[in-house]
Amino acid sequence: MINPVLFPEPAEEPDDWMYAVVRAEERWTNDGHRLVGLGYPQILNTLSVPIGLYGLYAAYKRKPISTVVFPLASAGLNQWCMKKIIDHYRELDSR
Repeated sequence: MINPVLFPEPAEEPDDWMYAVVRAEERWTNDGHRLVGLGYPQILNTLSVPIGLYGLYAAYKRKPISTVVFPLASAGLNQWCMKKIIDHYRELDSR
């Protein structure tokens, strides 16, 4: 809910990564899929949540290595999920 308020709609540049992410996310949810769940690739987003939360806990406990590694792992899982969703629609569109 907050994302569209804080960030404007991306420019219409189909080769731009964020443009592709936003459009694929819209299509994915409009097609009735969830972004968090136990299916693939949603499981990647699901796993990113507790991993990211542990990163916050590590920061609170002042564990510098975990403070860096866990949020990076969380972001990586999220980006992996988005890449799979983009690939899914690019494959559908190429047919």
